[in-house]
Amino acid sequence: MTEFIVEIGLSDGVYITESTNIPGLVLESDSLDDLKEALYDVVPELLESNLGISRSELCQVIVNVYFPFLNQVASNKPRFLLEQAQIPVNL
Repeated sequence: MTEFIVEIGLSDGVYITESTNIPGLVLESDSLDDLKEALYDVVPELLESNLGISRSELCQVIVNVYFPFLNQVASNKPRFLLEQAQIPVNL
């Protein structure tokens, strides 16, 4: 498994990719949902074009997305990593 990290920051009401080890990943949006959707669209393309990871190898990639600004209020609480799995459906 290959792992990548993306940190989402919040600056003046705009969500941005602040820290990442995915070359070429620079996104910003007024909506967190729109930014997440953009990540799902853009990250596979960047991994393929900039790092040579083939489409068939993408299932072996984990992208950890962190939202540090969500934990600023309660720094004594644990951070949760939520994974959203997509299960293929055979018809």
